[in-house]
Amino acid sequence: MEKDFKIMRNYNQIFENELVLRHIQGMQLPFAVRLRSLLFWIITLLLMIFIKNVPPFSWLWGIPIINLFDNFIILYGVIPVAVSYVLSNQQFNGKKPIHFFLDQLQYMSNVKTYAGFEPVQKQQVLVNHAIMFKTREERK
Repeated sequence: MEKDFKIMRNYNQIFENELVLRHIQGMQLPFAVRLRSLLFWIITLLLMIFIKNVPPFSWLWGIPIINLFDNFIILYGVIPVAVSYVLSNQQFNGKKPIHFFLDQLQYMSNVKTYAGFEPVQKQQVLVNHAIMFKTREERK
């Protein structure tokens, strides 16, 4: 008896292609802009506006070194373009920087209970107890 095999379609290749913006409202851009880069640029631009105008961060602009970046073109043009370029084009350990930093945050926030796939014994922490001194013979 012959088996009939069904062909299953896989559309994963669709998501491997990056979305590219070439026209806005029928007006052609001088170069193609990747949607990921545009997203990082918008987020960085909004972050720069937030940092410039919110009081705890706006106090930093009084510092002479940081005041060098107070130029409008540098603040709202060069810095967002540089950040979006780094976040969309560079790679750390074969990963995009945003995934690398998210993995680092996840690693730092996780409880480390295993070392080399073996459970680690938790150390007991005594709080508000008197300090005890032991001699070497007592420790054994």
